[in-house]
Amino acid sequence: MQRREPITFLQTLHPKYIGTWGLVFLMWLIAHLPHKTQQNFGTWLGKRLYKMGGSRLKVTRANIRACFPDLSEEQQEQLIKDTFIANAKGYLECTTGWWRDMDKYYKKLTIEGQEELDAARKKGNGVLLFGGHFS
Repeated sequence: MQRREPITFLQTLHPKYIGTWGLVFLMWLIAHLPHKTQQNFGTWLGKRLYKMGGSRLKVTRANIRACFPDLSEEQQEQLIKDTFIANAKGYLECTTGWWRDMDKYYKKLTIEGQEELDAARKKGNGVLLFGGHFS
């Protein structure tokens, strides 16, 4: 196998990359939508992706059925649809972190248990933090 040289920025301006640049521009536009509009668009997109089906739907359906066998088929299907919607919203929210000023989000941030972290660090102990990402 031959090793390929990295692509330079100037090479990315070639017309064969127009689709990629179009997608990047679309993501930049989505990042600058109001949060509520992003969420509504994510709901719409998630429903469309669910209806399109494909391999991701098959995998999701198999996983939900394996993890939640006690749910009725209708409940499982609703959970699958909700998963597609939540994932679409999450992808759209990521664009905000890439292209928007995050200061207004930091101002809303609250930290619980800071005193425990400070106490452990004062003792010289290592600290392992776990965090969730929720849409």
